[in-house]
Amino acid sequence: MRGHDRIIALRLRGGVPSCGVHVATDDADSHWPAVWQKLCRDLGMRPSAYEVHIGQAENLRTLDLRFAIGIDVQVTGMLSIRVHAVVAAFTRAGARTVRGLVSIPKGRESEVIEVIDGAGGALWLA
Repeated sequence: MRGHDRIIALRLRGGVPSCGVHVATDDADSHWPAVWQKLCRDLGMRPSAYEVHIGQAENLRTLDLRFAIGIDVQVTGMLSIRVHAVVAAFTRAGARTVRGLVSIPKGRESEVIEVIDGAGGALWLA
């Protein structure tokens, strides 16, 4: 897991990110952070200033996700099963709300094909 240091430092100071935290599940060299910012705007959401990356090979049972207690978490990725698993992990960790977006690349853009709620169920499939 990378990028969690900033959010942990904020939480230790008593802060709470107003737009929650964005969790990317794709490979580190993915162009996803820029696409996520655009998707948020397109969906009428404010993107988070806090980004965490959880690699596809990381074991979710061994990660310390306490930084997410009581905050909103948005999980993104291109592998539906992985996004579902990460959504479920943050839900178990005590995040206030958890939403997942599964997308596929479309040229220089990405298209959302599934939206997942905090219980891990699909809200919407393309």
